[in-house]
Amino acid sequence: MEAFQFGLNSPNDMFIPHIAVLASSEATRIIEKNGISPAELFRPFSTLRQEVQIRDPITAVLHSVTSLSLNVLPIDYQFPPQKNIASMLTNCVTSHITAPSELQVKMGLYDLTVDSAQPWFETWRDTFLLTLSPSDREWLQTFVGCFCLIASHEPNPIDELHNLWEKQASHQMKPLPGQTRWMLESTACMNIIVFDPSEGDEKTANVVLQDVKKEKRSQFTHLLRINSRTRTEVADLMNGNNPPPDPWTRHTISRMETISTSSILSTTSDNESSSPTHPLYENHSKYSNSSSHGLFITSEDRNGICTCMYDAVSRALLPHLEQHLRSMYENFSNRRPRLFFSAAKKIFTGSADKPPVTNESELRRLADLAFVLHLYEVASDCYSNCRREANAASDWASYYSVLEMICLCQQRLKRPLQNLLETCVNGYTSAGFPELGIRATLLIAPRLEPSEIVHALVRTTSEEADLRSALLMEQTALAYLIRNMPRKYGLHMILAGHRYSKADSRHHSLRAYKRVCPLLMGWAHAADHVQYTLAKHSHVTRQLEAAANAYLTLLIIRNRQTQAQQTSLLKEYLNILSEILNSTSNPVKIETSFEQHGDSLVDPLRAPPKTISNTTLPQLKFPSLDCQNIRLLLGPPSLPTAFESEQWASHLSLDDTAATDVYGDEDWISMEQAAVYCASNNSVPLLWKPRVLYLSNSTPCNRVSPALGEIVSYEIPLYNRLKISLRLTSVRLLWNFQGSDGLEVSSFGNDYDGLELESVVSAQVIDEVVIPPGDTKFLLQLTLIPRRIGTLEVAALAYGLSSSDVKRVVHGKQTLSIHGPLLMNTIEQRARGLRSPDYRLTLSVVDRLPRLNVNFIGLPENLICGQVVSARVRICNVGPLDIDSVFVSSSCFHCFVFDSSINIPSHVFSSVTDDKDQQFTCDSVCNVQSLQIPGGVLHSNDSFELMFWIRAPNSVGSHKQRLMFLYTGCNYPPSKYRILHHQYVIECRDAAAVTAWLSRTPTGNLQVSMSTRNLLMNARLQITHLCCVSNEWKMSPSAELDASHMLLGYEQACDTTLELVRGSLLKNDERYLTSATLPNMEKISCKTPLRDFYNRACSDNWVIVPPPRNDGPIINGEESVKPNKILFIDLLINWTVSLYNDKGVLSQTAYGQNIIRLKQPEHIIHAITADGPVTQASQTVRYRLIYDEKQFLTLKSSFLIHPVILRLYNCATYDSKITVTLPGHVTASRMRMLESTGCRESSSFMWISQTSWTLIIPASDNLEIELMACFFKTGTFNLNNLEVSVECPAESTFYRQDCSYPAYITINKE
Repeated sequence: MEAFQFGLNSPNDMFIPHIAVLASSEATRIIEKNGISPAELFRPFSTLRQEVQIRDPITAVLHSVTSLSLNVLPIDYQFPPQKNIASMLTNCVTSHITAPSELQVKMGLYDLTVDSAQPWFETWRDTFLLTLSPSDREWLQTFVGCFCLIASHEPNPIDELHNLWEKQASHQMKPLPGQTRWMLESTACMNIIVFDPSEGDEKTANVVLQDVKKEKRSQFTHLLRINSRTRTEVADLMNGNNPPPDPWTRHTISRMETISTSSILSTTSDNESSSPTHPLYENHSKYSNSSSHGLFITSEDRNGICTCMYDAVSRALLPHLEQHLRSMYENFSNRRPRLFFSAAKKIFTGSADKPPVTNESELRRLADLAFVLHLYEVASDCYSNCRREANAASDWASYYSVLEMICLCQQRLKRPLQNLLETCVNGYTSAGFPELGIRATLLIAPRLEPSEIVHALVRTTSEEADLRSALLMEQTALAYLIRNMPRKYGLHMILAGHRYSKADSRHHSLRAYKRVCPLLMGWAHAADHVQYTLAKHSHVTRQLEAAANAYLTLLIIRNRQTQAQQTSLLKEYLNILSEILNSTSNPVKIETSFEQHGDSLVDPLRAPPKTISNTTLPQLKFPSLDCQNIRLLLGPPSLPTAFESEQWASHLSLDDTAATDVYGDEDWISMEQAAVYCASNNSVPLLWKPRVLYLSNSTPCNRVSPALGEIVSYEIPLYNRLKISLRLTSVRLLWNFQGSDGLEVSSFGNDYDGLELESVVSAQVIDEVVIPPGDTKFLLQLTLIPRRIGTLEVAALAYGLSSSDVKRVVHGKQTLSIHGPLLMNTIEQRARGLRSPDYRLTLSVVDRLPRLNVNFIGLPENLICGQVVSARVRICNVGPLDIDSVFVSSSCFHCFVFDSSINIPSHVFSSVTDDKDQQFTCDSVCNVQSLQIPGGVLHSNDSFELMFWIRAPNSVGSHKQRLMFLYTGCNYPPSKYRILHHQYVIECRDAAAVTAWLSRTPTGNLQVSMSTRNLLMNARLQITHLCCVSNEWKMSPSAELDASHMLLGYEQACDTTLELVRGSLLKNDERYLTSATLPNMEKISCKTPLRDFYNRACSDNWVIVPPPRNDGPIINGEESVKPNKILFIDLLINWTVSLYNDKGVLSQTAYGQNIIRLKQPEHIIHAITADGPVTQASQTVRYRLIYDEKQFLTLKSSFLIHPVILRLYNCATYDSKITVTLPGHVTASRMRMLESTGCRESSSFMWISQTSWTLIIPASDNLEIELMACFFKTGTFNLNNLEVSVECPAESTFYRQDCSYPAYITINKE
């Protein structure tokens, strides 16, 4: 705060001695050579450099006065007319709209900006004080002396001097209305003879000096030498650009240059050619227009002027005034006897030197003269006597005027005021003289404490004078700032800004509101009011950018308005932008009405409207751009299909974040690496890196290299933080291009030597985009197509901004800028915050490359687990170059097969006429497949088709299937390959739940026990084939199944047993393929896709490229079980599902296959102790069922009852308490009812016995329970559906025992 200058300081040119200047015409002509008037000649030297002394008229003590100032005025000076004062005060404020400099002030939590000075207030204050006409009771602003100037070469200098004396006497006796009065009847006339060496000789000048000294009124005569510099010397100075010092500039150039002369001139008599003006505006005379003043006056001449001023004051003026002071005091003391209270005061105070009380007017003259001569003690005593007389006479105007002077005297004497100022100001106001009260405040308040200044300034404000109140309110705010009260400073600055606005002073109102902005934290409504006022005032004062920023602050940062208010603010904001654009040299087209457009996405090759000049587009802030999350994708977007059954290879999609995150997904990287391995003759380059097709803020900052004619897609996140929707039109990307041949083109301009922008880069233009409100993310996708080789930089997003409720459309842009990630490798990088480059907006365009499109025809989306379907793949070369190789890599290569050596029917099965066992060899399976191109080369715009077989995964849910096509062009090395991604989703639902177990028969063969359940609603499941694939075991030739038994409805199940016999052991790659006999069913051929899918799922001959990280192949996301060298058995279950709609009409038939790897049967029973872990409680008791495996159902009976023995074995070393529960039992009465009626149970198998048992089995002992089973139909049944639970001694909790192997029984007809 040390550098802060308070504007409310005391003026230095008030209440000082006034000197009149009267010059002859010849002396005026000599002085006007320097571009100044006779009065202006002395003004720079009106403050005496040396100390002068004046004697006290009462005590005769000499008082030293330092830097005595004089006000030198022309003798005919008069105050401006009252009607022009108001405009003068207004213009002096509006002419200073900025401060010389600004200061940053830290006050608590606030960083404030204050003006280093207030020239508008200082100018207004000085103008107000000097234009205020003095009262008739005051003698402060009257002439006390006169300078009479004559030229040394006058023809009759004595006569000319007498003429000047007569004019002075005439002016003193009869001054015109409004002219300055004279304080004394006898005025000191100081004669000055002006000597110009170029127009006279010094000898003649001295003679004139001596002649003048002989005159009677020549109390002081001085020879003043000026214009000592010749015209040649002046010309040399001006030609050398070295003008002499000019102390007259600040006295001749008005502080109010914008005021016209006619508004301040006053009317005079008709015989005068020009009217004198206020001293602040004398520059409007004919000689004030000179650019430099005092060109002929040398430094010696200036010293002579200073000497003249000092001699005239010290040797003539002050002695003359001392004599009159003493004479006035003596006259007053002798003319009227002292009053009683004055005598009493003299007795009690012991002072004999106090002035007597006399006539108030004469005493006031004495007091004012003593005041201007700095005799403040004498003036104070005289003013006190005047105050008493005015109070006694009830002359309140004189009373408060004297009180004002008493306050000034007390301040100069450094004495307390004791509320005198408040009394004075209130008295002036009540008496109808508010201007005098303001004068008193301006003169006295600067010397008060800041707390007293605040109260003094507030008292002078009123509702009538807005400009004056605004100025004083601003000074009040500054006083609060000095007192370290920022909140009150802000409040009063807002009030000052409001009063400035009412006074139509928009610039000062704007400045006041700006100073308050840092203080509005926590004052939401006040902040909105200030921002809105700033916007309005900035608009009125043509500060359009500041107005636009204020509206942006309201709409974006504040954002507290209603929808209707934001609509109005947005309209104002767009209007201001429109004015900004219209004020530029190249105006931008502004739309005034909406046009209905069709599709929002138009032809990518369409150029923006030619009427829009991108060079003059302003920076817009709506909507908000999230540049850091801009995403780039190299390649075409999803292409439209002609038929619903067609699907283009989707490449990578910006709509799917997971699909585009190539660098975060190991599947894409491994698939590309595998394809590169095969394309590069089973080797991967040492410095190989995945192809960069997609960039985001989470991917490495690699450079993308699109080829000529290749589409580059950008996704830009937009946020609409308003409560109204925004409408964007003609949305496009602006770019800069630098070609490899040196060509530089930018879309910011429209003309580049006749070169069309479309021949360099084709930019997509979206006609219309509507962004809804709510601060939600809106993803905008735009494309570019480079047409030349070089570097392409995306620079900005251009669009037309409007809203649904705003008709005007303003075209603008937003610059795109992305910061790379911070570098944290070294200490210097971390300290300086260095960032790595980000190349999302910088593209390196390379020469033409091949381009491939893949179209899938008939690709399904919803399948049944294990279902096998066919589709067609059309591969098209849409690039300019030929393609000689295409590779397909996938992470789900066990689920698809490309091409086939035979023409396979659509139902995927083929007939086999013989019943011989089939053998086949397991071919090697690779996760990368090379597609055979007809003719070996795929030419440009050619295509070919392949068969594409798909087997649905075995698990239920959504499955993402990924394919990668790698292709290379003719005469291009494998390192310049290109890739095409494709990802499709298959929704799988379960149809058949199949479980199977192996067990050994007494004959040494193997028995396969299989259970199948239909889990699909509105469908029938028909098992068509049961096949066994093994290197040693074959299905028994006698195995014959009932096809009707394997036709299942929803939630129906069937159990089947098959017997396997040992055959000769085959070689490692050879397999037996044997099938069970199903009447009216076809056998599976070794040359069908089902065998291919089995080969991919269960083959040992895997070729994983590059070498896999895991030990074995992957089946449905899980590691497959390697075949046992002794036992190698796989079970293939082929099925057909008939799907019906809600009306029971057949809608679809699906074919599929389940593959089960059978394990070697091993039964190991481990002993369990009493203190064993709780996790072993489910293995405490082992049990088995004993029964005859084959029974016959007679034709006469509708059911069969068969005894079954349940044998339980306690594996624990302690006694175990068990419970046995049977499901679906039948009571004896129920059984007799079934025998009498011949009815059958809906279930094909039930228990006929006791419901449950609770038993205790000794340690390591066994126990048997007799059960009865009832069968109602033929078939194979699993008897192991009972529940056995054992109590845990430590927890008294029953644990269900693990289910043993199934117990199958076969019921046949006799």
